[in-house]
This record gives sequence, structure tokens and C-alpha cells, in this order.
Amino acid sequence: MEQVNHSAAGWRLVQYRRYGRQSTYLRNAVILTIALTQPSDATRRARRSWRGDLGFTVAVTAIFSALLVNTPLNPLFWSGVPGYGFDRSIYGVTPRDARLASFLATRVPPDAPLAASTFVATHLVNRETVYLVRYPFEARAERLPSLLPQVQYALPDALFDWYLHLDDGYGGGLDYDRDAITTLLSDPAFALVDMEDGLLLFARDAAPDRALVNRLSLIPDNGAPVLQRFGPFDLVRAQVDTIAPRRLRATFVWRVREALPPGAQYVAVSRLEGVAGARFVHVPGYALRPAWEWREGDVVEETFDVVVPPDTLPGRYSWRVGWYDVRHPDAALTDERSRMTGTDEYPVAMIEVEQ
Repeated sequence: MEQVNHSAAGWRLVQYRRYGRQSTYLRNAVILTIALTQPSDATRRARRSWRGDLGFTVAVTAIFSALLVNTPLNPLFWSGVPGYGFDRSIYGVTPRDARLASFLATRVPPDAPLAASTFVATHLVNRETVYLVRYPFEARAERLPSLLPQVQYALPDALFDWYLHLDDGYGGGLDYDRDAITTLLSDPAFALVDMEDGLLLFARDAAPDRALVNRLSLIPDNGAPVLQRFGPFDLVRAQVDTIAPRRLRATFVWRVREALPPGAQYVAVSRLEGVAGARFVHVPGYALRPAWEWREGDVVEETFDVVVPPDTLPGRYSWRVGWYDVRHPDAALTDERSRMTGTDEYPVAMIEVEQ
């Protein structure tokens, strides 16, 4: 039986090492207390109270816990510092988790062999074959091409929402699965067939009518007026059409006034205002040819299909688009914290969702 267990040790190290650190602190506190309370040879025969030793041990343990462990007794718990308090990189439980769990339970075949994003795989271990699209010891999704012939489905996360602040940078981050998405888009055996709030479902040998379009091309500049500016990118055309029930096709044309500075990485993300789970990463400009590779003078046309969440109530919704800093700690939330400086969301169209 093939399970995620080939990477279990590395994964536990990434996901749960904070608990290892905390238990180490507590253990060291107890050891230090025992060492401090050991009598010398000269006083070993003196009578002493076990209650005093116990009280001293409890006091020292409490002090170490307050100073070193992420609890409400620690001043840093309330400071808002990354990695402390209720920061999501510590506890990792978000409202999005419930949506993704429902998506996996209702729209992913229960027995099919698959490869999944790191924290999505925790919902899928009760099956015979589960791989990761990227293992914790990999700098990129290096093993994925060799694993794809063994699976029927793949589930990378375009809004990877686990971020761990490190002294020399960060672990995880929004673009953690981007390389896996690029690999799957370039594999002719797989097609993107479904999605939910950034989680993408690729299927092997999918029927053509299920495949969601994702394409990007450079086109001539026809001098079209600017609809909205996003830093160095000018939006010159935007169109969203309904092509099937709860399935939309979006086309965006961007004129590049100047290339992004070295090291800067941004991604366009659209959403249906007021609809939970209806965030759509512009996959072509993220995984086929990322925006940080666009050059000054380019006119980039990206076309992509999206699926509206099935629990969306009928009605009219505003389609809005914004640009977000891929390397920001809160990039996966796609809100004002990670939005490109000096920009705001732009309302592209009103979308009618029918029953």
C-alpha cells in the first residue's frame, strides 16, 4: 500500500516541530529544577520538605513556560509577532479548511489514486495510494513527474495557505505548489476539471467537455485605452462569459509598462464578491508564464475557465480583480494586507448565477 508515509518524518517535522520545541522547553525546565534542588554532599542528610521541592519545580516550570512556550502567559502571544499567539502559521486552522474538506468529500472520487497538496493530503489518507505533489525535502516539485503515471487525480493548491516565519525567510508560502501546477498544465494526460477557493483538481484522461481552458499568449498592442492600472500592469480588456451552468470563461489583456523589479512576484486573483470559496487565481499568468517574467512592452492575453462553487445562491455578483504580493505572509488571504501597494480591486463585470 502506497501512503503519504514515505514523507511522514519530514512532514511531521514541518507541521509539528513547534510542539517538539515546546515539549523540549518544558523538559529542560524540569531537568534544571531537579538539578538545582539536588542537595550537596554536606547537606544530603539534612531533612527537607518534598512540598518545597514540588513548589519550586512548579514555579520554575511555569516561568519557563511563560517565557518560552506559545501560551497566553507569554508576552509575545499578544504582540502579533509572526509565529506567536493565534497566528495561522502556528495553529493552521482556518474557515477555508472546512470548504476544502467538503470539496474533497463530495467532488473527489473516494478510491482513486492521487497526489495532493501537503495539507490537503491529511484529509485523504484513508485510501490505498496518496502521494504529495511536493515533498517537504524538495526545493521544487521534483518527484511529481515520476509519480503522475501512478495516479488518476492531482490536487495542488494555488492559494497555499500555510506560512511559517523563519529567521532566514519563510517556509510554505502562497507559491509552494506553483511548480506542481506548471507540471500538471504541461502534461497532456491531465486536465484541470474542477476547483474550490484556489484548490485545483486535475484528472487523467478527462473528457474534453470537462477540461477547463488555461492559455496565455502575447498579442499586438492595438492601443486600447487603459481600464485600470495595477502598478506596472495596465488592464486594457476584461471579459467574463457564462459558458455552462456555474462555469465561466474569463479573458484579461494586460499591457506591461515596465517589468517588475528583481525579486518582486505578484499574482492576479479574481473573486465573486460575497461568494464564499469563489476566489480564482489567474492560472495562466501565474503558472504558464508568471507575471514576474513579463517584459516591458508586452501585451499579455490570458484566458481561463473557472467553476462557481455549487452552494452559491442564484443572483447577480460583482466579479472583481486585484494583484497580490506572492511573498507576503498573508498572500493566501488575498486582502488589503498583501494587495499591490497603491492599488485596489477593480470591478470587471456583473455575473448572473442561475439555479
